[in-house]
Amino acid sequence: MANARIGYINKADLAVLSVSSQNMLAPIARLQDPHIGVQWQGTINAEWFVADLGSVQPIDAVRLMGLKATTARIRYSTLDPAAGDVFDTGVLTIDQAYRTLTELRLVMARYVRVDLAGDGICECGRLFIGELHEFSVNFAWGWTRKWVDPSDRKKTEGGQTRINRRDKYRVFAVNFEFLSDADANGFTDDIDRINGLTDDVLFVAVPDSARIEQDTIWGLMTDLSPASQQFLDRWTKSLSIEQRL
Repeated sequence: MANARIGYINKADLAVLSVSSQNMLAPIARLQDPHIGVQWQGTINAEWFVADLGSVQPIDAVRLMGLKATTARIRYSTLDPAAGDVFDTGVLTIDQAYRTLTELRLVMARYVRVDLAGDGICECGRLFIGELHEFSVNFAWGWTRKWVDPSDRKKTEGGQTRINRRDKYRVFAVNFEFLSDADANGFTDDIDRINGLTDDVLFVAVPDSARIEQDTIWGLMTDLSPASQQFLDRWTKSLSIEQRL
């Protein structure tokens, strides 16, 4: 199993976005809104958009969230956003259980073009483009992922159960028992300092998973646990991440 990776700077939020359809039902700027439920909507069943990063930059991951589409195609370019001169993924199938698409690939590119197609109007709620940091030693056995259902259930006087349905979300919890000096004093400290409890992170628990969408989460830290030094070059730290909706 490949070591976990984490990204905390979203280059898509500073990118210039352009889109195929100028008569959208909701603006493309919604891809930069922190709430996945605030979605961009096209007008037809085949749309594309381009994120211009302004210069050629390293990219480790692209993630699309809150998708309403059946397939996607991602093209990375340095000159022509439509050319895919760096890499072209071809047509990818979107996991309908999670409505996300995670593309892990190290490239140098300025433009990221995404083509979506489906049975109805295409939608997308959030775009992540960024670099990932790999933990030098993976998290310990016993990590957890769970679904949380915040729906209200109340019993009536007649004994019936009335349910006020709310969207379910996931929570990942991992514990790193052999965090290196570089990890403890580098990117994990930066995440606490820069993102804290207010800005999202992308955590890829199992980068080589056959169920990559199930083993990846985008969300907020639920607390900022201390990095505890056990020996000269060994630290421990736990991470708990709650999915953003």
